[in-house]
Amino acid sequence: MSESGPAHDISDPDITVEEREAHIVITIDGVVLADSQRPSVVRQTNSGVARYYLPPEDVRADLLERSTTTTHCPYKGDATHHSARIGDALHADVAWTYDEPLPAATAVAGWYSFYDDKVHVAIGPVD
Repeated sequence: MSESGPAHDISDPDITVEEREAHIVITIDGVVLADSQRPSVVRQTNSGVARYYLPPEDVRADLLERSTTTTHCPYKGDATHHSARIGDALHADVAWTYDEPLPAATAVAGWYSFYDDKVHVAIGPVD
């Protein structure tokens, strides 16, 4: 970083949002949290990070509870996290959404992404 500001100009983020043909099923303890055949991939090319985002209609919102955790991405904005309640067990912060994303991520406003290390992700071809 130079004294004049960051080396990467975040006013023109290097983000792509691509529709994908894939069938994604997200589970915890054998319970399906999401089942989608219309995911999008958000890719931050400066970091190599790529994440699947699923439309809210394909997510079991009745099993998710908004948590108090929030995070900020300089490219996508403020994320709200969600925990999953499966029976008596609460699985903290398994997913996040950008309800009011920055312009580069408006295509996935309200869509869910899940932490790969907190849920089981199965990806296959579209049926």
